[in-house]
Amino acid sequence: MPDMPHLAGGFAAPHDHPRLNVRSPESCPPEVRLVTSPDTALVVGAAPMERVGHLLRQTPFRRRPLAYLLMASAAPAQPTELYVGETLDGEVRMAEHRRDPRLPADEVVLIACHDDAFGRDAIQALQHGLTAQAHRAGRCRVIGKPPQRSWLQNADPEQLARWLRAVRPMLVAAGCSLLEPPGARLRPRSVAALPGALQAPRPAVVLSPEPAIRPVPEPVLQGYSLDLPAGLLARADARHYVLAWAGVRAEAVAAGAWTVLRAGSRVAPADDPGIQLCLSRKRQALAEAGVLRPSGRGGLLRVERDVALPSLTNACRVVTGTNRPGSLWAEA
Repeated sequence: MPDMPHLAGGFAAPHDHPRLNVRSPESCPPEVRLVTSPDTALVVGAAPMERVGHLLRQTPFRRRPLAYLLMASAAPAQPTELYVGETLDGEVRMAEHRRDPRLPADEVVLIACHDDAFGRDAIQALQHGLTAQAHRAGRCRVIGKPPQRSWLQNADPEQLARWLRAVRPMLVAAGCSLLEPPGARLRPRSVAALPGALQAPRPAVVLSPEPAIRPVPEPVLQGYSLDLPAGLLARADARHYVLAWAGVRAEAVAAGAWTVLRAGSRVAPADDPGIQLCLSRKRQALAEAGVLRPSGRGGLLRVERDVALPSLTNACRVVTGTNRPGSLWAEA
């Protein structure tokens, strides 16, 4: 059984980390690698950019939602450039990147999941979390537009934390240590290898607990957010609105690209039968997060915290539980 990398120590005991399987798929060049773990449904693949087609033909990545890392070697003595992306079609997106002269990537890492429930919200959350971790590690220069937060990070933040804990040692095993802090101790450990596994040992990184760095909040394009910029509601361009309809009464503030449904608003307790499924799920997620709670007034729900939503129209539909237009709002 060959020595292969294994994450150990840091904020978790060695036995807390899964034994990783690293292999080169049959008929693929040896520099094409797959990393799996018995403790997660995540799958990591790594290859030189010119070999990415071999990865995309593997079942875990074929026409599945993907988060991915593109790495480009910079000039001597300069940090590696890293781009973190997400896509629902890996073949199309990688072809776009290969045609883009602004990002001459040398290496690519793909991250997918065997779970069919792993969709756009999941890969957007993972993209955001990987980007934040790369910034904290400081080993590379992160390029590209900052990713949008996924509503899943608010609805189930522990799920993203579990994915990041699982994927970081898998990335190291695949040969990518850009998300690990400089000066980390390395310790190889023997792990099970599948048939055709790579024989060369790769170092594993010992993670140290790091304080969370609070990213600058960004306007919400989908879902919702409880993370608002300081002073947002007092900005000079803030416009105040009220909505009174069929017994509900709500207040909202629009400032720049932000729309905020104010705490204390009373909203409809039940969904209209014709409401869009995504709106029904958002209202349910807000209730499960404790943002919407029974008010004791006519069965209405009360908004317990200021919550950012994509638009006044979206806020109107959250308040009324219908597909009504945003024109129900009136300036206060």
